[in-house]
Amino acid sequence: MRIETERLSIRDATEDDIEFLAAIQTNEVVQMHVGGVLDTFENTVAHIRKHPENLSDFYVISIRPEGFSIGVVAFVPNRYLGKREILIELMPDHFGKGYGPETLSAIRDWWLETNGADYMYATARPENLASISMLKKAQFQLVNEYEELFKPRQFVFKYERANP
Repeated sequence: MRIETERLSIRDATEDDIEFLAAIQTNEVVQMHVGGVLDTFENTVAHIRKHPENLSDFYVISIRPEGFSIGVVAFVPNRYLGKREILIELMPDHFGKGYGPETLSAIRDWWLETNGADYMYATARPENLASISMLKKAQFQLVNEYEELFKPRQFVFKYERANP
């Protein structure tokens, strides 16, 4: 898959992206918005290399035309929802530049069409105001929240196509 916007290219992750994927998954600033770093960079690289089949769950966001990676999109299982949710992670140097909303609007419709779905979920921590604002602007509606069994507390957003 390859989707291009005015400023970005979004493509399937490959084995060449493993170190970037590990860097974003272990970046403390990035992960504080998701729930925290789970492991070291080295262990994360080793885990991804051991399970290369999981690369198909990731899409790398790059700046056009230079092609350097700035973030990742994934459709990850959410235990609370029992469904997949979209996750967009950007490296801190690229926060606040509109890359998240640009990515979301580019990939949302592609994913719905590819999967024959009429809706999509996303979650955000209550303190992650930038993500909440981005989701609302993209017409995601707040539908629930959870915390008891799944720390940290999360708001659940759902996007539904108007005319499926």
